Amino acid sequence: MSGDDELRRLLRATEAYAEAVEAQALEERRQREALEARVLEERRQREAAQQCTIEVRRLREAVQERFCAAEELPRLTQYILTCHLLDNELKLDYNGPSTDSQTQARYAAGQVCPKQIVPWKDFPNETLAVLDELSLSSIFHEFFSAMVPDEMWWQSVTPVRGESDLIDRQEVLVTDAVNTLLKKSGQDPVLREAFGIAADAKLSFDDFLDGQWCGYETPDMDSPNPILHVMYEAPHRLTPGQLETGLDGENVIELSHVMDKSCQTGDVFLSESRRIAAAVITQLYAAMIQKGVRFGYLDTGEVKVFLRIGHDPSRVEYFLAIPSRDVEVEGDAEPRLHLTSVAQVFAFTILALQSPDTDEAWVHASLALGTWDVACDVVLAEMPEMDRQKPCHKAHEPKKENEFYRHSPFPTRAKDFQSTDDHPYCTHECLRGLTFGGSLDEKCPNAKDHGTEHIGREEFLRLIGKQLEAYPRISGECYPLNSSGSVGSLFKIRLLSHGYTLVAKAVNRYDQDTMYYEEKMYNILRDLQGDYIPVCPGHVVLSRGMYCSHYEWSYFLHFLLLSYGGRPVLHALPKVEEAITNQILTALGQLHKYRVLHHDAEPRNILYDERTGKCMVVDLERSESCTETETQSHDLVSKRDDVHFAAEAKSLLASLTSVKAC
Repeated sequence: MSGDDELRRLLRATEAYAEAVEAQALEERRQREALEARVLEERRQREAAQQCTIEVRRLREAVQERFCAAEELPRLTQYILTCHLLDNELKLDYNGPSTDSQTQARYAAGQVCPKQIVPWKDFPNETLAVLDELSLSSIFHEFFSAMVPDEMWWQSVTPVRGESDLIDRQEVLVTDAVNTLLKKSGQDPVLREAFGIAADAKLSFDDFLDGQWCGYETPDMDSPNPILHVMYEAPHRLTPGQLETGLDGENVIELSHVMDKSCQTGDVFLSESRRIAAAVITQLYAAMIQKGVRFGYLDTGEVKVFLRIGHDPSRVEYFLAIPSRDVEVEGDAEPRLHLTSVAQVFAFTILALQSPDTDEAWVHASLALGTWDVACDVVLAEMPEMDRQKPCHKAHEPKKENEFYRHSPFPTRAKDFQSTDDHPYCTHECLRGLTFGGSLDEKCPNAKDHGTEHIGREEFLRLIGKQLEAYPRISGECYPLNSSGSVGSLFKIRLLSHGYTLVAKAVNRYDQDTMYYEEKMYNILRDLQGDYIPVCPGHVVLSRGMYCSHYEWSYFLHFLLLSYGGRPVLHALPKVEEAITNQILTALGQLHKYRVLHHDAEPRNILYDERTGKCMVVDLERSESCTETETQSHDLVSKRDDVHFAAEAKSLLASLTSVKAC
């Protein structure tokens, strides 16, 4: 080998070595950078986890603070309110990596479309009927003390970057909660019959390119029965402003008009919003038609659009809901929990379950529908980003005149129990005038609210019943007195329209005969009312019962109305003096004078009213009117009854004397 060759060889070896050293240095640098990136990512994840922990702690504290002044809230109310507070924590991350995928497959052109998109006017009444049933069930009252799993708290603070994140979030915060309510409802025989569900029913959700299918299943079914379709759209792609403007709840959208852009005139944002809303609804509608189901809803995390296809598949009804705005009310009004995501989706699911199956005529009509040849994502992309973020022309606001938006079947404030308790009771003379006809009692502390004269007794009973029906939960107009006897529990009731304030003895359907009998005895003793026994204006019967947590969630249907007679004498007075004893015996003697045996004449059934200083006899459900019989002479009956009257008075005196001796 010549010297030049050796030199070249050494040069190549040197270059190779240098390249190897450089490559090694690059690899080491790459590994260092990868390690640094991994360390940074781990640090970012730790910081994100720490931030999530802080957010979850903050959220738990906020929820706890919300409940601290409302310890008596029903468990169901607590559960739905908690779900809403978590659902309301939606965090959007437009700058992070998107989780959207397979958009082209989801938004294929040529989708079958309806001819008309019309407002679903009956949606409020239909869903509220379902939620009324749910709120009155006793099955939930010992259930939801700790039914919000940790996963719901974590998912509520996780940012949403696209449809996949949104689906994960809504599955945990909405559909899982709805499934929980459905499965528990199946344990209540009343709800099973009302909702048409089985005892062991549940919902199943299957992912598809265009959303999720919700199926109803029981253990004896081979496969779930599809009942509705859910379509998810990330809120940065489909904004509340677009949907609110396009779906105003008033106007019918003609598909032939919105599909043709040449027909669009006037406000461009309004026209484009209707076109976008129609395109998205068509996407969901096509999936519903393909599966043969009548119900489906769009969920952006911020907005929900509920759809129903009726007997005519060429028309689809819609109802737009924005829970984050609809539920919370400015001022001191209570949150409208029936407008939460969980409550509305649950009610919507029950409506879907109750919907009749599609028939051959429906399927045949659906085959004749036209198509929209522009893909949904193309329509979405046509609106500039600046226009997409515009607010709607008319802010979405619940219509205050609509009963659906004003009254919720779920009570949310413990202070609702306070308002009636602050009002004084009407006098006996006032309620005698109301019951039997007479002038107003100027001494009644509520006289200024009664007007210039008493309303009729029948009108009074009608208004009381209507008021109790309007508020199916115990509220500020019906205050529990935490007093129950062998039959019935006591409430303080105030008629809001006229200020009449009195006591109601409430019973369930099983004790209604006993209550009617007691009312009969009050009528027999009419002349004693207001002096020796309370005044009894009558009774009301509710078409639907009322629950109260103060009485272990007892269910009340019948209310016997009475004037306020005071507190039990042994609780009202530190000592029963002789004058009080004589007054009590006089009151009992008046019952005997009218040939009525009390049959439970004990101190617990004697009230003392500090306002008047009077004692009254109450609880007449066991009393007996002693009338002559055809088989015995008047004298024999009278002597026998006199013996019973004397024995009853002697027994009561002995009870009072023993108390004084103690």
